[in-house]
Amino acid sequence: MNSESKLPEEIGSGDPTPEQLLQILELQSQARRSQSAATNRNRAMILVVGIVFILLAAGAALLVLEQMLSGMRPGPERSAAVTPAEVRNK
Repeated sequence: MNSESKLPEEIGSGDPTPEQLLQILELQSQARRSQSAATNRNRAMILVVGIVFILLAAGAALLVLEQMLSGMRPGPERSAAVTPAEVRNK
């Protein structure tokens, strides 16, 4: 292995040189970047799934409300059976 790919544990127990310190910092920053990239992808996926779920739930709620309202409207069989004039005469 060359000295650039050594992990901080492999560097040695003596005082690290400035080059070794830079290598350690570079390795740590690369690890942090890869973690944040994965986190950003997960966050974006969660947001998309959440928005789709909200839209589907709103659509389902509208369908339920439409069915409830259509059940409250007088249909042709109800309006033909009883007219408002007949209700007043009774």
